[in-house]
Amino acid sequence: MPHSVLRHRPVLGNFQSLVLASPVFYQQYLLDRRALLGHALTATLGSLLLDAFAVHTSFSLYKPGRELTKDLIPLFMDNYTAMRTAPPDLVLQQCTEADLADASLEAGSLSVTEQRRLLRALYRFQLY
Repeated sequence: MPHSVLRHRPVLGNFQSLVLASPVFYQQYLLDRRALLGHALTATLGSLLLDAFAVHTSFSLYKPGRELTKDLIPLFMDNYTAMRTAPPDLVLQQCTEADLADASLEAGSLSVTEQRRLLRALYRFQLY
């Protein structure tokens, strides 16, 4: 029962509150953390999942002490372009558990459609 309740918590903030409020839900979360986080991210971000993943992975291009070569950015953009047609499950497979746990979404009182449009624009702006 706890597992099915956790899988039907579509908003990440509500999901987190539920897990922290109940020892039973917290234990279930620990047992299946990666799958539950992936489901919550997919439900929350929808079609923005790829853009969020691309922005998250783009940070690895700018590690201190790492030389940014001419080939690195086109390689990243080619991968991003190829992933645009990939199903969300493929994007989630490339995420580590830490990647999934780092995600958050707070966009005020905008509708879900408005939130997604705003986030898509911000993710794409950050990528370019």
